[in-house]
Amino acid sequence: VDYEGGVRSWEDGHLAKVFDESSVYVRLRPSESGRVSLDELNTIGGFAEYTSSNSIMQKVKPKIYQIIWVFR
Repeated sequence: VDYEGGVRSWEDGHLAKVFDESSVYVRLRPSESGRVSLDELNTIGGFAEYTSSNSIMQKVKPKIYQIIWVFR
C-alpha cells in the first residue's frame, strides 16, 4: 500500500483561483490522529484518485508534509 499521496486537482475551487498559472504540488500522508483500520487504509492506497469527500480519506485526516510551488 502506498501511504502517501498528493493533490491532483483543486476542482476549480478557491485555491485554483489563488494559484492561477503557478503549479503547486502538495504531498500528503496520513496524520497520526487519523483513526482507520489497515483494511480501510488499503482501500485508498495505490495510484487511484480520491476526493476529499471520501469518508475514509476524512478519517485518515491527511496532513501536508511538502509543498512545491513553481512560479511561471
